[in-house]
Amino acid sequence: MDALQKKTIESNSRGLTYTYYASPPAAIASAGSISNIPTILLTHGFPDEAHMWSGVVSRLAPKGYRLIVPDMLGYAGTSKPTDPASYRYKHLTSDLIDILDAEGVSKVISVGHDWGSEIAQRLYLWHPDRVAALVMVNLAYMPPGPEPIDVAKSNAMTEKVFGYQMLAYQVFLAADRAPAILREKADRLYTAAHAAGEDAMKELFCVPGALEKFLDGTEETPVRPYAEDEGMRERFVARFRRDGFEGPVNYYRAFHADMNRSDEVGELTPDRFVVKVPAFFVACTQDAVCRPELVGTALDKGLLPDFDSMVLECAHWSPLEKPAEIAAGIDNFVQKKFGTRASA
Repeated sequence: MDALQKKTIESNSRGLTYTYYASPPAAIASAGSISNIPTILLTHGFPDEAHMWSGVVSRLAPKGYRLIVPDMLGYAGTSKPTDPASYRYKHLTSDLIDILDAEGVSKVISVGHDWGSEIAQRLYLWHPDRVAALVMVNLAYMPPGPEPIDVAKSNAMTEKVFGYQMLAYQVFLAADRAPAILREKADRLYTAAHAAGEDAMKELFCVPGALEKFLDGTEETPVRPYAEDEGMRERFVARFRRDGFEGPVNYYRAFHADMNRSDEVGELTPDRFVVKVPAFFVACTQDAVCRPELVGTALDKGLLPDFDSMVLECAHWSPLEKPAEIAAGIDNFVQKKFGTRASA
């Protein structure tokens, strides 16, 4: 993230503090050749921080793109409210608008990974006038559904269709006991998240009770090559020993309690669910919890009329595992849709 400047909004429209990283004025001034291309906003998911995007940022910044990368609510230098209602999508997207307004940015290419993809999508749904294009990494387009959220029902359905419970891990993460266990076992969580093996995520995250059992274990488990960096592991553990998990688990608690329904059913009409800007999906073949084929539902319903995609042979944390490929995919997509090549 050396190419970006760290900034802080001490009190936004909700009285919350947000830290974020943005292209410095000198970089913006020198990017005149791509001034017609909207700023790229990159949002992360669980249990990450803005720095998760560093490998992508280091490849996009030299091309002249203006970038904004926030620490999302609950993480790193940003506020960590303990009320799950604070993490409703409507509120999270308004927080992002506060950052864009502070930076004088009118429109963005909204890019997100994991929960960040969900928030990137909701930024379009709640603020379509501020989004020029949508990029979804790992998590496909998931507009509000007609039925209330029922995780048990979803797990039963995915077990029938895919042979495993895709959201089994969420039952633990949303539980009252989770934050204390996760904080104590942050090193084991790092290993679980980045475990090597094509079926590792399915075995650790998609079997009821498996994640909690692994956290309590001591067995040696190899991780993927990108995660072998001991500095990366140490920073992860230190961050959560300092910050805890009371904030991050609230994304799951708000989702399980279906807290977004009253906002979305009451204020978003179904015609808003059609993404009327260019959309790009990064599908990852070894991601057991964000299966690539799930984008098919939105495509079949005509919700993504201007759609492009790429497929990567990797697991869930693709911005860490395949940053060069993701940066190239975003660059190519932006060039195709906005017609101006970034400077080298």
